[in-house]
Amino acid sequence: PRDGITPALPKTLVISIDAMGGVDIAISNAAHTGSRATLLEMEPEFWNETQHVNVVGTLTLFRALAPQMMGRPGANLIIVSSIRGLGGVAGAAAYGASKAAPNHLTKTLACEWGPLGIRVNGLLPGPVETDRVHAHFAGNKALYDYYADIAPTPGWTQADACAGPAVFLASDAAARVNGHLLVVDGGLSARNQDAFAPPAHLLQPAAE
Repeated sequence: PRDGITPALPKTLVISIDAMGGVDIAISNAAHTGSRATLLEMEPEFWNETQHVNVVGTLTLFRALAPQMMGRPGANLIIVSSIRGLGGVAGAAAYGASKAAPNHLTKTLACEWGPLGIRVNGLLPGPVETDRVHAHFAGNKALYDYYADIAPTPGWTQADACAGPAVFLASDAAARVNGHLLVVDGGLSARNQDAFAPPAHLLQPAAE
């Protein structure tokens, strides 16, 4: 460890790194979402657990790998964050804060590790159609369809749609891309709040 406190890698991972000849690319993609709760309702343990997985977990992984990546051609790290880290959402304080931190961490690490030969970028998906999404909207197809089309580019973002941007960030085509937050949300975060169409029932003439 260069600073005396860099986390040690698990023995199995060290063996794998040696077998592969080193690490060139690492992606932090683990996440903890949990249930929705306002700050007044939230237990401190829930807040701490969310931050531990989404923030501390990412930083621990990267701090362990970075010393072995310094100076390797094309070395780069990608943090999978979320557009939830760009704005506030009622009932999502823990998750939103845990994604705002990696967004800032992306830029800070780019400044600190860029001179050491490691690029650091963030990938920020919007709502992505997953098994968890299907479970969340089970029994309410109307609400599921509503959320599918709230972005300027309609339809749910598929997981595969995030793969191409990630490959770009990791490739030599992005050799000069460092500290960037690449949003993959169909334009959802580009739209002003007052640009969302009001619910249809609000557009009906009032009964006389």
